[in-house]
Amino acid sequence: MTATIRQQVLAPFSAEWPQPTGSEVRALLQMADLTGSKAAALVGVNPRTVRKWVGEEQKISYSSWVLLAEAAGFGEIWKS
Repeated sequence: MTATIRQQVLAPFSAEWPQPTGSEVRALLQMADLTGSKAAALVGVNPRTVRKWVGEEQKISYSSWVLLAEAAGFGEIWKS
């Protein structure tokens, strides 16, 4: 089963930007071929934080999301 990533979470930040789901975070990590530890090192957080994003225990920041999205090949999503 392949998780999908909604187009709205791949858009520039706005007050209406929807929070990615845990499955979207997991899918992005898979697309970027990143383990939780590698993703944590890339965005500057503890690996436990990445697990919390995937488990929907903590919200992922937009800045972390865009770094992971770029690593997954989506480009500079923060630009219009």
